[in-house]
Amino acid sequence: MGMYTQFVLDVEIKDIEGIAVVSAAMTDVPRIGGSSYYFADPGKAYIDIDTGTGRPLYYLHVNCSLKNYDSDVDRFLAAIEPAVGEVSMAQGEAAMVGFTRYEEDRHPVLIYLGPGGFTQRRIED
Repeated sequence: MGMYTQFVLDVEIKDIEGIAVVSAAMTDVPRIGGSSYYFADPGKAYIDIDTGTGRPLYYLHVNCSLKNYDSDVDRFLAAIEPAVGEVSMAQGEAAMVGFTRYEEDRHPVLIYLGPGGFTQRRIED
């Protein structure tokens, strides 16, 4: 059956042009954005548009389990990085926007977004 990685991410997309970048990444990495050979329904990755603020805000929400054989999560993060907006950061520090957790690992790897882009930090005992 194989081992799975849980991937959760919530980020704001900068603008309407960023939606095309994110949509292309979801197509290029089908284990995150849609059906795959490995898992008939890997989960959800979708774009949400909030129009209640006076100007549209665009968000990407990902919650899926996938076989991360080809570093799909890293490829996906690299592909969408130019399209994601800056998050609220306290004193210039990166904010946590998601995590991955391999099913045999005891702790997750946290995903942060800051001025330098995405970074990942493994939680240790």
